[in-house]
Amino acid sequence: MNQGNEEEQLQQIELFNKTLATYLEYERFTMNSLQKEQNTISGLYLKYGKYLDEKQILTKFKRLNEAVEKNSHFLHTVVASQLYATNQTETNFQKLFQEIVQQFSITEYNISRVRTIIKMVVRDWSSEGLEERKSSYGVIKKYLLEALPDLEDRKKFSILVPGSGMGRLAFDLVREGFQTEGNEFSYLLLIMSNFLLNSGLAVKELPIFPYVSDTDNILKIEDRLQEIKIPDTNTFEIPKDSKFSMSGGDFVDVYRKEEYKNTYDCVVSCFFLDTAHNILEYLEIIKNILKVGGVLINFGPLTYHWSGMNNEVSIELSLQEINEILIKMGFEFLIDEIKSTSYSNNQKSMHHTNYDCAFFVCKKTSK
Repeated sequence: MNQGNEEEQLQQIELFNKTLATYLEYERFTMNSLQKEQNTISGLYLKYGKYLDEKQILTKFKRLNEAVEKNSHFLHTVVASQLYATNQTETNFQKLFQEIVQQFSITEYNISRVRTIIKMVVRDWSSEGLEERKSSYGVIKKYLLEALPDLEDRKKFSILVPGSGMGRLAFDLVREGFQTEGNEFSYLLLIMSNFLLNSGLAVKELPIFPYVSDTDNILKIEDRLQEIKIPDTNTFEIPKDSKFSMSGGDFVDVYRKEEYKNTYDCVVSCFFLDTAHNILEYLEIIKNILKVGGVLINFGPLTYHWSGMNNEVSIELSLQEINEILIKMGFEFLIDEIKSTSYSNNQKSMHHTNYDCAFFVCKKTSK
């Protein structure tokens, strides 16, 4: 191994361990936030005590703390599953947890991402997320199943799902018989999706409380304490001869390699194109990895992730410009529509965000 590869490997190990530490530090940070919230309200008793129900407030925070502890237990289970994979003789995971946490300085920003991850679990792996999945993943699946109604044809049809996140869309496509490969860059997402896909969990085995840290747009106290049971399906229930894989790494770094040229029958980009620093680079790589006659299926908005960030490249094109570029690259549009959906919405919140998403299917007609 050359020095460059060795340094990169060490960096990846450090990033992996920092991600585990971030999951492990969720409870400490979130408990501190709840304590600060409770202290602020307690400071009002002297002046506004006649309006406040102290017993109700104490009960609320006791229950919120208990919910955070249950979330932490879930996250510790996720971390333990990763450590067991590499330390199968280790039995003292608490000692390993402490050693990992002591190596890193975790920030509130890191923990805010964990809270977002927990909400994404609801979207992808709970019955509460079903309607949201239907309005996005369901649109993609409907097109593919109508285009390839025969199971034997689907078994020979290779799909890449970049930005696969929690892995649910890739899993659903495998369950329908397609050869599917997911790709994800974020260790937070890779670790969580690996746990959910490979742990053999029973349906609704684990409780999570995704909204305990939400303080805005709350209708009722109980809404912060919603218990969601995951997963909503058995992830081992896929065809016996299925071909399902997940790759970790940056989409550009992984798939610009010559070995992937003309490899896939389909690329499914769902809430993905706007994660690019340079969307032209994404589109060019997608063209190169598709076989002639292969299709790009896109579903998502254009909320460019790097927009407005200092020292970050962000090429922000309109949908019209993207479509014109795809045509110049040799793609023929089969479908070009706008579909409405939400993303990780709390059904009981007073605030909801909807996206008018670009749903298009285009076929690569030339090399």
